[in-house]
Amino acid sequence: MKRHLWIYEVTSMDIRNDIYGYTKRHLWIYEAISMDIRSYIYGYTKLHLWIYEVISMDIRSYIYGYTKLYLWIYVSQAIDI
Repeated sequence: MKRHLWIYEVTSMDIRNDIYGYTKRHLWIYEAISMDIRSYIYGYTKLHLWIYEVISMDIRSYIYGYTKLYLWIYVSQAIDI
């Protein structure tokens, strides 16, 4: 399963991934054309990110029983997650 995420002129992107028995995912994306995310969970979370031509990117990941992931992406041309 391969998905591609193309985001143009994104001002704010917030991905919250809560894992407790199963995965609960919330996505807030502004001015996005297409979106897709791959996540593999087996005991812990393994996250792969391929990001191209991103000017500014801030990823904060906190793992304590479950995982919270915050992404702030500004003026991205193409994002492949």
